[in-house]
Amino acid sequence: MSDGMQKILFDPMKYPEWVAPHSPEWYKQLFKEVGEYKYPWKSTFEWQWVVIV
Repeated sequence: MSDGMQKILFDPMKYPEWVAPHSPEWYKQLFKEVGEYKYPWKSTFEWQWVVIV
């Protein structure tokens, strides 16, 4: 910020319903909301593209 003041952001861990990411509780909550594991994006690569990178 140009006036020298820092903006203080809300700490999400202080939210009453905070669940630590990748904890057993987090996975239980995810399963209740989604119901199954989903991998919605395509992650296959063509060989020529991999060589270029």
